[in-house]
Amino acid sequence: MDEQSPSIKVTIRGEEIARTIVHGGLGVNVIDKTTCDKLGITKWDACPFSFRMADTSTVRPLGLIRQLDVILGGHTFQIFAMVLHMEVVGAYPLLLGRPWLKKANIKQNWNRNVLTFRKGKTWIRISTQEKINTTHKCLPIHPESVNMMEGLDEAKEDHYFTDNPKIIPLFEVDILQTLTTYREDKECEILVDE
Repeated sequence: MDEQSPSIKVTIRGEEIARTIVHGGLGVNVIDKTTCDKLGITKWDACPFSFRMADTSTVRPLGLIRQLDVILGGHTFQIFAMVLHMEVVGAYPLLLGRPWLKKANIKQNWNRNVLTFRKGKTWIRISTQEKINTTHKCLPIHPESVNMMEGLDEAKEDHYFTDNPKIIPLFEVDILQTLTTYREDKECEILVDE
């Protein structure tokens, strides 16, 4: 199953990235591994969760980039993006979801194919480009915790967290907020199933 999503052109590391999807229905920003290769991005952090995709499959991101500078309309936005290896070749190079739309305070008018945002006292209008057919196999809907203790029942898992108070059960907190504010110097552990 496919859906059409509006696209824009952005610049990352001096390279124009056409066909960047803007999707307000998705709670994550995504960059394709092929785009990372093209841009020379070779390092990212481990990602402590999987994603349920729109086709109901589960995908484990290759990692997450905590600070990626994306330029739109001459203005730089710093985003947090998941690195995925798309099974569908050329699905999209970059997807800007709700986190970017909220952070940039983007106003959308899909009927007129326009995005508007404000920098200082200036309003910037960006026309969306072609609509891209996107397979549901490439659209992450929501994060899911990695089952770090396969086969453990809930009571044993609760006991484990009680015995290990530095470990944060990821879905008892706002996961994106936790990852955004997580710092190495805090007494906090994020377990990653590798």
